[in-house]
Amino acid sequence: MKLIRAKNLLPVFFILICGTATLTAETANPEKILGDQQFSIQLGGFAPLFIAGGEDGVQSANMNIGGGGALRWNAYLNKYVSLGAELYGSMASNINDETLFQVGLTAAATGYFLEINPISFPVSIDIGGNMMRFQDSTYFGPIIKPGIAALYATDSGWSFGLWTKYWLVPEIYTGNGGPPAADTRFGHFIDFNLTA
Repeated sequence: MKLIRAKNLLPVFFILICGTATLTAETANPEKILGDQQFSIQLGGFAPLFIAGGEDGVQSANMNIGGGGALRWNAYLNKYVSLGAELYGSMASNINDETLFQVGLTAAATGYFLEINPISFPVSIDIGGNMMRFQDSTYFGPIIKPGIAALYATDSGWSFGLWTKYWLVPEIYTGNGGPPAADTRFGHFIDFNLTA
């Protein structure tokens, strides 16, 4: 079996970044009511920003732009708020071709408070569990992802636009049988998904 190096995937990531898509299907009713649903398929770019914490303070993540994707489902409580879940994954590599993988599941809340017909600007907050894998280390912990989108609604019930989320990924250690508490770090990432 041939190993695929992360740098060999750079053209794929470039295509994903330039032509990424979040395809959002929702009910054709413009006035959302209790029980209306929305399903999103998201593909896009993923950028590690910086790492904060410990004696080093704020440090560069030293990672290249990568790619990611998600499946998101929401059910509306009323025309302004929906609750749901998101299953996501991302990957990015460093200059040494070492790849950071993240996969997780979050509870998702989305607010639709600003609309300039036919464009809506939802805001979201996702909170859940995250698994990171880098080199020989695997870490399970929490994640918080606030986000904002600009979605163009068509008459046929589809929405197209841009959805971007800021990822705060704490890597918390207590020193009890593992790394010392001083090794606790907070990863900061951003994803950007164009809609199609």
